[in-house]
Amino acid sequence: MREVGANLYKSSIQVQLEFGKYMLTVITALFPIYFALMKFLGFETVLSADASAQTIFVLAAPPVLLVLAAFLFGLTVLPLRADIGLDDLTSINNARQLLLRRRYWFIVTGMIAYSAALGGAIVAAILALMA
Repeated sequence: MREVGANLYKSSIQVQLEFGKYMLTVITALFPIYFALMKFLGFETVLSADASAQTIFVLAAPPVLLVLAAFLFGLTVLPLRADIGLDDLTSINNARQLLLRRRYWFIVTGMIAYSAALGGAIVAAILALMA
């Protein structure tokens, strides 16, 4: 069990980093997919037919949320700037905890923005189909 705990302790920063990179790739791939899907579903007709501000917001929200999510996942990839004494285990542990906490919250808020973008894309697709 000690070995499992040691592996979890050592790999947690790398897991966050890899997840951030993966999600950044996924989100950047969704941009052309979203716009191609909206074009296929005919969102130009929705926008050209005296669209309300609410409809424009629904169609514009997913790309904006994807940009926000990409930004947040990009922040998970950045290194930590902290003063670390290599002989001071407390400063190393504090820096590690700070990095883990920051990346955790960037990942959580990035996933919220990503999920909201997917939900918004579904609503936008339904609006485009109904028009």
